[in-house]
Amino acid sequence: MEKLITIRPLDAGETEVISQIARWYEAEWGTPPEKTIRRFSNIPGKDVIFHLVLRINDEVIAAGGLWNDVNIFNFHEKLKEYQPWVAAIYTDESHRKRGLGSLVLEHIEERAMVLGLQKLYLYTYSANDLYEKYGWKPIDVVQYRGQETAVMEKHL
Repeated sequence: MEKLITIRPLDAGETEVISQIARWYEAEWGTPPEKTIRRFSNIPGKDVIFHLVLRINDEVIAAGGLWNDVNIFNFHEKLKEYQPWVAAIYTDESHRKRGLGSLVLEHIEERAMVLGLQKLYLYTYSANDLYEKYGWKPIDVVQYRGQETAVMEKHL
């Protein structure tokens, strides 16, 4: 059977998909599911510009989006001067190491360009090298949740 990969924006009415993503984000980053559900029930909105979902056939495999409000602001208010943020790129554990997260990142960047954005930001404590490979440049290093965390930007 041929695999069909699709990437499209999450719709606020996709409650089952939102719940699945909420479970992923809780397991990966400790984000309370209610926070994710509330945030995605109002997209597009003030916090979330868009959030993409990658499916293989009809199975949700990965997600990630472009946000104005990210959790690091709770610890480093100075970072609020940067907008918007690539956020919450996650790939289901059984599908990692296949380039699917990178594919989500590429689609986020493409949609941002269509929106007329010229610069994006992200933070990571585990994937600096990956993002640098895609043209992201570190602009700061901060402590976040006990980790040395790179703040990065990309000119589109």
